[in-house]
Amino acid sequence: MIDQVGPRTLIRTIVAAAFVVALVVIAGCSSSSGGGGQTVAVKTATGGAITVGAHDLYFDVRTIKASPGPLTVTLVNHGAIYHTFEIERTSLDLKTNAGKSATGSVTLVKGTYTFECTVPGHAAAGMKGTIEVS
Repeated sequence: MIDQVGPRTLIRTIVAAAFVVALVVIAGCSSSSGGGGQTVAVKTATGGAITVGAHDLYFDVRTIKASPGPLTVTLVNHGAIYHTFEIERTSLDLKTNAGKSATGSVTLVKGTYTFECTVPGHAAAGMKGTIEVS
């Protein structure tokens, strides 16, 4: 049967199948459950502090609500690979190896900020969210 299919058609089929498998893997890794964690839509900082869990290719929160002023973020890496947590337009850039945690503080004014994992490909896979300061 392969002899009747041209080499270009066979290569296109293999590439298409690999693409579909990659999409399924990425979707599975960034799902809201699995890997021992769960993603919630919103977490609210309490007393100016928040803990964010990093799992392999997703954070456990999509939106963080905070009050203006100091915010202490603790990043706990529940995953098997290195992750970061960076808030745009600020100096906060936490880095953690698998099974470790990191804590840092930043002062935020009213507005909306984006946070993400800066490891190449992680934000594109879903490791990002927003901080709403009001």
